[in-house]
Amino acid sequence: DSLGKQKKADVNDYMDVAVFTKKQDGNKTKESPLIVQRIRMDKPEKTFTWNVKSLPHSAGIDPYLKLIDRTPANNSCDFGEKPVIPDLSPGGGMPAIMVNIGKKE
Repeated sequence: DSLGKQKKADVNDYMDVAVFTKKQDGNKTKESPLIVQRIRMDKPEKTFTWNVKSLPHSAGIDPYLKLIDRTPANNSCDFGEKPVIPDLSPGGGMPAIMVNIGKKE
């Protein structure tokens, strides 16, 4: 809402879903996409199955942050780890943030 309180909302939009691998590039580790597909998200939960050519490291929904999102850190998760599930219960979620612009009194 306008005060920053998050709540559940129906979803019926196309979003990128991706699976990534990690590659060593000299001294740097780089994530590379194994697959990126734009999929209609019309249910609270969906299951995807893909065959990929390399060992997957992580997967994500909207991994390139094309949609407005207050908590982009929960868009992807490494395989073998439990994903972060946002708390959208009444009183849960993110605290409201107030921004004052102008002269300090």
